[in-house]
Amino acid sequence: MYSWNKKYALSAAGVVFALSPVASAIAQTEEKKADDNKYEQVVVKARKRDETIIEVPLSVKAFTSKDLQESGLTELESLANFTPNLDFQNVGNSQPGRFNPGIRFRGMDIAISTPTNQTGGFFVDGVAVLGGESSVSFSDIAQVEVLRGPQPVYFGRGTFGGAINYTTVTPGDEFSGQISAGFSPTFGSNEFNAYVEGALSENVSSRLTVFNREQGAPFTATDGGELGAEKTTGVSLILAMTPTENLSVKSRIAYSQDDDGAPASTFVKYSENNNISVGDTFSAQTNNGTVEATWATPWLSGSLPYTTVSSNTRFYDVTVAGQTQYGDALEDSTYSMSELLTMRPEGGDTPSLDHIGLRSDMLVFSTEASYFIDENFSFDGLAGYSHKSTTQIRDADQTDAQAWIVQTYLELESWSAEGRLNYDNNDNFRAMAGVNYSVIDQMGDVDGGWNVFNGYYGGMLFGFGTSYLDATKIETLGIFGSAEYDFTDWATLVVEARYQDDTTDNRSGFTEGSLSPSAELSFDGILPRISLLLSPMDDANVFLTYSEAMLPGAYNSMFDSMDADDAAEFLAANPNIETETEEETIKSYELGWKQSVLDGALWYSLVGFHQQWEGMKSTGLYTFTGTSTGTSYFLTPTMTGSSTQTGIELEGRWSASDNLNIQFAYGYTSSEYDSYNSNSFRSALGLPYGTFYKADGNTLPRSPAHSGALGITWQDGLNAEWDYALRADTTFRSKTYTDELNLTTIGGYTLLNLRAKLIGTDNGVSVELYCNNCTDKEGWATGRRLTDFSAMPNFFATQGAVVDPIMPREVGIRANYEF
Repeated sequence: MYSWNKKYALSAAGVVFALSPVASAIAQTEEKKADDNKYEQVVVKARKRDETIIEVPLSVKAFTSKDLQESGLTELESLANFTPNLDFQNVGNSQPGRFNPGIRFRGMDIAISTPTNQTGGFFVDGVAVLGGESSVSFSDIAQVEVLRGPQPVYFGRGTFGGAINYTTVTPGDEFSGQISAGFSPTFGSNEFNAYVEGALSENVSSRLTVFNREQGAPFTATDGGELGAEKTTGVSLILAMTPTENLSVKSRIAYSQDDDGAPASTFVKYSENNNISVGDTFSAQTNNGTVEATWATPWLSGSLPYTTVSSNTRFYDVTVAGQTQYGDALEDSTYSMSELLTMRPEGGDTPSLDHIGLRSDMLVFSTEASYFIDENFSFDGLAGYSHKSTTQIRDADQTDAQAWIVQTYLELESWSAEGRLNYDNNDNFRAMAGVNYSVIDQMGDVDGGWNVFNGYYGGMLFGFGTSYLDATKIETLGIFGSAEYDFTDWATLVVEARYQDDTTDNRSGFTEGSLSPSAELSFDGILPRISLLLSPMDDANVFLTYSEAMLPGAYNSMFDSMDADDAAEFLAANPNIETETEEETIKSYELGWKQSVLDGALWYSLVGFHQQWEGMKSTGLYTFTGTSTGTSYFLTPTMTGSSTQTGIELEGRWSASDNLNIQFAYGYTSSEYDSYNSNSFRSALGLPYGTFYKADGNTLPRSPAHSGALGITWQDGLNAEWDYALRADTTFRSKTYTDELNLTTIGGYTLLNLRAKLIGTDNGVSVELYCNNCTDKEGWATGRRLTDFSAMPNFFATQGAVVDPIMPREVGIRANYEF
């Protein structure tokens, strides 16, 4: 269903058609503007070659190293607030902290995301870094590019909705360096970064970087412990080599460690915060028609209230005294939590951890090479490897109740190699052909672990319970290419495509030694992207782009263990269920206008998009008794649905004067289910097994319809020795839904950051005072529905939402010395 609200369609059309002639008229009357006021053209590598952001026919948001420094951005979670239609929080599914973060573009949400199954991909120098979104520092990053819309042609799998690519610095030949440090007395946050670079020989230069970033704990739990403390320490080495006049090579190796305390998340209970009572009625759309359902549990309609942020930060003792036990049996006694957690028979080759929190180690390596064959041909090669191992111990109920502690681990490994042959006749035709091969491995507890659950069905669950390791290996072969032809000076056709072959090997089991036999699936397809570029006037480009992407389907292996006649009977009675689901596919249409005006002092990009997402995965829940055998089954097959995303993305920069610079961005997304069955509300609405709530027409959860950012910088001379700069940034996000029912919302919010900086004109010294969230806005940054696991005994009846709070106001100082 094409669901773009008419008001926004008219607004977008008005901006597209009104901006350009108005801007052109202004340009004609302002030709006398000084060259000093021009914005330097931002060059991006969105198509793995250098192009200005005005030229590339994609929706791209780019942050240069200067942008990152001026805005005080140090990691992806804060950068996402400045990027319309990008949603990134460390709370990926329901797990708190930096364990399984999730990237979402344009309102797209996956019910259960894993590092190998997300709608957005993360890359450093074009190399996929599995699970690295929350850990890669900006210390040696030259530019961050956020590419919205499907990006499989150049970046391969995992870029169904978009991609984020960090480009690292290239070391210079001259000896230079930088030392910077910061401290905030508000929570004790501190940071340190240092690098030195220069020539090692005539043809080799290098850069060595070390960094440490500590986020102090902004919240204190009821048990007196800290919530939200995070620490990342690392080192990187970059070598840039030019062995010959035609060959350049750049290699980077980086190692980092994360060491976090208990995360700053909590659980808001609907049993305590509700306006819908047990017994109230609700007219529910279901796969069996409209049902007048009766609420079996309290619920909240409206905005989640702001509550105390608290959960367990310390281990506690557990007493076993005659209660029913599930999983591994324990003798009646009192146990320390640390004793119970060390009983796990196998925990993976991941860092040791002795407290509630997280530890991870990450190694990333990449090498890229460019060889100019002659004036028409060149060759680019790229190879990379990443490995991240993580251990987390978390309070799974995320409340003060001493109910459920989980120990989890996750090992992620990926490597890839790529080669591209480029052709440019230096006239009107350009082409490229490439091949890419990658392997990714995931082993660990993506959504489970080793449990100590006191209250589980009135008893004690100790051990794995129903938690299984998720062992996934994916081999991908991609053959891709592009051809561009300039029909005239103002019209270009671009045809790009990728043939992709995915082979997925899935296994599960309690331990690595007891994994099930392989369930191998193969998916392949051709993924095109076709663009028409028009240049109706100087420094203006209009583009129309169509693109496709896919995610692998799923195999419902449960039918293999059923009697064949029973399985056939069930599938015949439920035609919406298949043994093997088709691939998830997306078809995207984009119309964009990009223009530079006022002699280059102002540029803007306006892109409208419409996406159709088919094959969205969800999980059903059925009880079934086979006629031929009389066997009763409890089935959880994967089902599929569809949704539509429509919206706009506007951004730009304006050098209003020699002293005043302005950056602006706005995004709107209408993301609605066309057809989607959800099992999440069956118990709450008292629906029978096999009857699902239909979310058709509702908004996908967790991403705002409106988001925007405005940054204003004023810089001037103070005296002969010092300049000064003042910076104000404000970001806005409208409300989001916690689930597909669309009753409970996370309120929208606006944040204000301020900075004042002294800059030495010739001594390399700068000092900055900063304030983040200066108005001390309270609220939730994100949240999603979850079962209330804090009740004892717990029969999984009551619900609520796990939430991540907005970071409170923080003030501090930074100093920097360049030499």
